[in-house]
Amino acid sequence: MAFVGLQGQPPKFGLGCRPRLALAHLTSAPPFAKDFMSTMEAHKAFIEVALANPGVEMVRVAETVNHLSTVNTGMLFGLQHTPAGITYADLHSLFTAGIRTMSLAYEGDTEYGGGFKSGGRLKGRGEKLIRWMADIGFILDLSHAGHSTARNALRYIRQERLPIRVMASHSGCYGVYPHQRNFPDDILESIASADGYLGIPLITFFLGRKDTNYLEEFSRHVTHALSVMGKGRVGIGSDCLHFDMTMEQAEKHFGDMTKMLKSDGTFGEFFPDRPPELIKHGNNMFKILEHALLSTNARAFDPGILGQNFKDFLSRSLPQV
Repeated sequence: MAFVGLQGQPPKFGLGCRPRLALAHLTSAPPFAKDFMSTMEAHKAFIEVALANPGVEMVRVAETVNHLSTVNTGMLFGLQHTPAGITYADLHSLFTAGIRTMSLAYEGDTEYGGGFKSGGRLKGRGEKLIRWMADIGFILDLSHAGHSTARNALRYIRQERLPIRVMASHSGCYGVYPHQRNFPDDILESIASADGYLGIPLITFFLGRKDTNYLEEFSRHVTHALSVMGKGRVGIGSDCLHFDMTMEQAEKHFGDMTKMLKSDGTFGEFFPDRPPELIKHGNNMFKILEHALLSTNARAFDPGILGQNFKDFLSRSLPQV
């Protein structure tokens, strides 16, 4: 999960502001767009601006991923929530409009299951939703789901032998830092067993305590995930901005975001919300992360973490044509 424009706004590349990304997974409608119509309207408005940028293409099928270059940017669109009262026809319309990934719940309890602030289980409507997603061709994104809902969903998919791919696009390791947005080892193991994928976020308050070395904490999450899931299934799910900012700009943006999301401290949030190195040099994020990972544990380093693992996952998960 990446942001190539200010959160809450569709990305519009200005002079010198093009992100150095061949592939970006973007959320195209905010989580507070609760119903189908408002979600679809937000998605269409978002992609109209996003795809107007030069050298940008929508990622709908595996073939697009396989032919991405460093010159262009492929954009994979997803939702961090499921609209309320969704029907099979609604879900098919979202897929036709270009959405390829979807989460069950953003934070609280919904008709489908529980978000990370909820201890709720997967519900009957959630089971039906997963069956529909499998039938249409969606990727299920478990990020933001509560632990019980995530476990239930993985168990249901396994029991019903549903042909659906699963990922956690921006979730860390609970075994490294016990934030509720992170997943315990049993969930990571189940994702790996389902031929899935985990993207480690760079949000500081998911990685560790305030005033620690956040890049070292990120490396600890990566090393732990590799030990649980194996190579080829772990990557970067940054959940943050991929361009340069001053600390002053970043702090103002952080304040704007917390007001918009009305989080009121319930995310455990604090500033800086991402490592200062990645605030000042966000456009060189992957080089900075590669250096951090090699410095921490060069022997266990998996170069696929820097993008290839995610591309490989999408190549086997998206429709072929």
